[in-house]
Amino acid sequence: MLKSATLNLAEILLRKSDRMSDDSPSVIFEEDIYTRRQIRNATEKLGAYLESKYITPDDRVILLLNDTPFFVVAFLAVISVGAIPVPINPKISVESLDAILQDSRPRGIFVEECELKRLIQVSNLEIFKENIFVQDKFSSQKIEHSYNSLLPHWETKNLSDKFNYYHKKPESVAFWQYTSGTTGFPKAVMHTQEVMLHNTEQFAKNTLHINSKDIILSVPKMFFGYGLGNSLFFPLLTGSTVILEAGWFDVEELIENIDFHAPTVLFAVPKVYSLILKKADTLRKGVFDSVRLFYSAGSHLPKSLNERWEKHFGKPILDGIGSTEIGHVFISNNIENPLKGKTGFPVNGYEVKICDENCNIVNNQEVGELWVKPNYKLLGYWENNSATLQKYCNGWYKSGDLFMKNIDNSFSYVGRADDLFKVNGRWIAPLEIEQAILTNFEIIEDAALIGVQDEDENEIPVMYLQTAFDDDTLNSKINQYLVNHFERYKIPYTYIQKREFPRNENGKLLRKKLALSYQQKTA
Repeated sequence: MLKSATLNLAEILLRKSDRMSDDSPSVIFEEDIYTRRQIRNATEKLGAYLESKYITPDDRVILLLNDTPFFVVAFLAVISVGAIPVPINPKISVESLDAILQDSRPRGIFVEECELKRLIQVSNLEIFKENIFVQDKFSSQKIEHSYNSLLPHWETKNLSDKFNYYHKKPESVAFWQYTSGTTGFPKAVMHTQEVMLHNTEQFAKNTLHINSKDIILSVPKMFFGYGLGNSLFFPLLTGSTVILEAGWFDVEELIENIDFHAPTVLFAVPKVYSLILKKADTLRKGVFDSVRLFYSAGSHLPKSLNERWEKHFGKPILDGIGSTEIGHVFISNNIENPLKGKTGFPVNGYEVKICDENCNIVNNQEVGELWVKPNYKLLGYWENNSATLQKYCNGWYKSGDLFMKNIDNSFSYVGRADDLFKVNGRWIAPLEIEQAILTNFEIIEDAALIGVQDEDENEIPVMYLQTAFDDDTLNSKINQYLVNHFERYKIPYTYIQKREFPRNENGKLLRKKLALSYQQKTA
């Protein structure tokens, strides 16, 4: 990893990456191709504009943007002047956006024009209105700048030779990411300039072997840490090309993109691979022939799903785990020896251990909480000292994920610590039951076992099943299977079929909402 007394992350990405041609394709968007030179010129032009609007070092700037070339430019331009970009889901609720604006107190906001009306509903917007930058046409609202006027001359040579990048210490804050908020209000994780330089080197280059010949397509969006690495840092630091798609995931549109652009690396989440498999018989033969690497993170990849994928398409999916707090993937399978049903091995530069509730390291094949320690500094949460002290300890991050170290030194995911519950004094790990159902009943799209209190305030297991249609016989079939294969206390008290599960704005399951809906239903 590059070592320097001071540096600017955007400058490294755009000007100091070794042996990368300025005129090589960097971003593919719709039918247009943008080179590194064009991205750099636009970034420096926007950086100069932000300076003229008094965006200063360490100011926060919110990005409510879709995945377009402008997201890349805006993110890097904010960093170029020493300020801090804060990517947010552009479809975030008004209530959550209002809370994040109050928490982050940004100096400016980039927003899609189509989302401007929702932004205007925010109660404290008056504070920020002088620096609202809209990506699209000029608006009748009080808008200072627009995407179309910002980037009219990408072909101009040597547009910004005199632009000066603002240098800071490597361990200074470069960007923020808000957590998904499954257990409460999202927290702002502060990332240093070193985080993604290290992760790209060790994970993208050394583990996945991403290089200048690769074309990346990431279903997860750039407001999500997983997508930000895939679509912004990896291409600029490896010389590869990324395909950006402004719209939200749709199987048909994804296949069209793959047909047209022939990516070599596909990043997705288990749900995406599952949805593609449901339409596998309708896809043309060889649709994924260009893809050398299928990758999954964001949630646990079931072994059964991976096996079905390889059976249909001839290649396995590589599984891994990362977190917003760490920046990206830190345990991963490798290309040379993928292990189905196992999360993999620690990425070089990341130390991991599994601890019990007393912070003692457990033995191999025993379950405990996964702790992670990267070789860069972790800064914790913005203005949330209690949460930082709870989750961070002497350079380690306590993930809240339950893992087991196997005899071969690989690691296997067991579940989330806060998903476990006791029945008759005995612990239940929902993932074990959920995976058994998903493996043996393909009609089930998703399964969630939760603990709720009955009328006597005893904890009981309730199984929610996500299905495309009601099946009156399904519950009894699943129950009989579980009775034959599991201990009695693990068998659900009842089964409830739903079309969709409640999820947060990042797509993660909200188990507490399922529990609340059951309590309300039975009250």
